[in-house]
Amino acid sequence: MCTQLFDVKQDYVFKRIFGSETHPKILISLLNSCFKGKENIKEVKIKNTTLEKEFIENSYSRLDILATTDKGERDARS
Repeated sequence: MCTQLFDVKQDYVFKRIFGSETHPKILISLLNSCFKGKENIKEVKIKNTTLEKEFIENSYSRLDILATTDKGERDARS
């Protein structure tokens, strides 16, 4: 049984939590909390353009996100 908590600031851990195409609500929640006062994001599409790494200490290249707001506005970020 694993009792150690993972550091979400590690690229590997962050990507596994927030970069999942099967659970986009987690990323949407994070983005909406970061951009309070702006339009709420209702949909995200993740374009997996990162290179896999061999060790947890290594960094990923990037994570590309296409976000759509409640008003239908779209914005892409990497």
